[in-house]
Amino acid sequence: MNRAAMAAIKLMQPAELAAMLRSRTLVPGKDYLVVDVRDDDFEGGNIPGALHLPAHQLLSPYTFDMRPHVEQFKTIPKLIFHCAMSQQRGPKAAMLFGRLLNEDAANATTTVPELYVLRGGFAAWQNTYKSDPDLLENYNAKMWEEGWWM
Repeated sequence: MNRAAMAAIKLMQPAELAAMLRSRTLVPGKDYLVVDVRDDDFEGGNIPGALHLPAHQLLSPYTFDMRPHVEQFKTIPKLIFHCAMSQQRGPKAAMLFGRLLNEDAANATTTVPELYVLRGGFAAWQNTYKSDPDLLENYNAKMWEEGWWM
């Protein structure tokens, strides 16, 4: 993916995503979708409604078929990707799906969803919202306090 395509991927602040999750008018999976690409570090908790697609699967194109996800994603206006810190796996997954969605749109009359990477990833998310049970699922505070994911 070139620089222009990467520039099309925007950063989303945790507060913006929190507002979307709290919204009574936005429907997860229809109006937006959070895509969590963490691997084993997913066990420490997750953003409610997030789709877990481990990065190690996404980066194995010979063993993992992404086409069903591309079909699902192209109808959702906003896709928000993240990993633990959104420095490697999250942006790489956003670029990968961006390329596939752009290829798909070039062959059809569909629009490409807006692609985002959650600033600071789940580390920033859990640090900000660890006391808000509406914004965390399966949260294990001890795992994050010990820094096991680093």
